[in-house]
Amino acid sequence: MSKLRVHDMAGEFGISADEVIALLRQMDVPVRSHLSLLTDDQVSRIRARWEREKRVRAEKAQPAPAAAPRRRRTAATEAAPAPEVEAAAPAAPPAVRRRRAADV
Repeated sequence: MSKLRVHDMAGEFGISADEVIALLRQMDVPVRSHLSLLTDDQVSRIRARWEREKRVRAEKAQPAPAAAPRRRRTAATEAAPAPEVEAAAPAAPPAVRRRRAADV
């Protein structure tokens, strides 16, 4: 018969001790702090409750997949050719004007 403390349960669940304390108080389990000892019965009850809470949270977090809106095909969209993009010739670099000795 090993007793666990509230902060041990919080570490097991991956949440803060304050959240475990709030959960225990909802279950009418008297706790004072994160160092309060829990009996085996209380530990099994809190584990079962946490599993239910985790399942409910996971269901709420995953929204139902929404169907993508479908577009209706019309005769105009089927017959219209795709616009072609003309390949632009690479632009020549700008002409560099150099001074000549006679200009200086």
